[in-house]
Amino acid sequence: CRVRKSSLPVLDCSEDRGKQGVAALTYDDFFDALGDRESGGDYKAVNTLGYLGKYQFGELALIDVGYYTADQTSSNDWHAANWTGKSGVRSQADFLANPVAQDKAIHAYMDLQWSYLASVWEYVGQKIDGLKITEQSKAVLTKLYDDGLLPGQKTNRPTVPQPEKEGGPGNFFNLFWQKGNNPTVVEYEYAEMWEHHKIKHFKGLAHVHPGGFTYSEGWSQLIKSAVRINDEDTRLRDMAELKAKVGAMQPPKKRGDIFNLKSPVQQAMAGGLGGLLVLLGLAVYGRHRRFGRG
Repeated sequence: CRVRKSSLPVLDCSEDRGKQGVAALTYDDFFDALGDRESGGDYKAVNTLGYLGKYQFGELALIDVGYYTADQTSSNDWHAANWTGKSGVRSQADFLANPVAQDKAIHAYMDLQWSYLASVWEYVGQKIDGLKITEQSKAVLTKLYDDGLLPGQKTNRPTVPQPEKEGGPGNFFNLFWQKGNNPTVVEYEYAEMWEHHKIKHFKGLAHVHPGGFTYSEGWSQLIKSAVRINDEDTRLRDMAELKAKVGAMQPPKKRGDIFNLKSPVQQAMAGGLGGLLVLLGLAVYGRHRRFGRG
């Protein structure tokens, strides 16, 4: 099955019908498969975290579809006073004993999810910014690596232990192994970017969660990593340019052999000249004191 794009997303299984081993599928088949996955199809199931029924509803989901009201706790503790009475359900026991109410609740919940998706459906198939900014940072890191500008890249970059292999900069092993300058700071930053921050951003978008994962834990962290990678790129390239300029500087021209104190004879001459100057200085000082007293 696939989701067919229209004014609202529609589950379309028409292409699968008639295929070998594939029966005609319906939207209800989807709900049955969901219930089997969640609870084995048991309307009375309650798991260790307090999720209820065939579809394993939590408080937040039932709040969304009007069966429960917020009780100021983060756990599924199901206070009797917070059940709304919708579909005749006034307690946890009522809900577990009412398959019809559970089926209505899951249909209402999925309708709500489809309505959320409708607002972003036009973006399906497009590349979102979370992927774009990660690819841009990868390009910056790869250019540093190709130019040999990563710290210690040519002098202090131990080989990663087997079975890991280093396929260029910014690998997954950067998050759990380190030795010498492998990985560098900029590589570790990129590994965190694509392994941690990007998936949180995607999760937030998938759950239509504008705060939390989408921005605070997702997009904001992607921005932070991109900023650090770009700053490190500028710093490393400025340093490489400075080293190149220093290396290109010519030594000062010679001013005569008397100032080129490389041989023992020249060093002795300079020492003798220094001693003579000291003696002349003492003589002048003594004469000055003697005439000063007169």
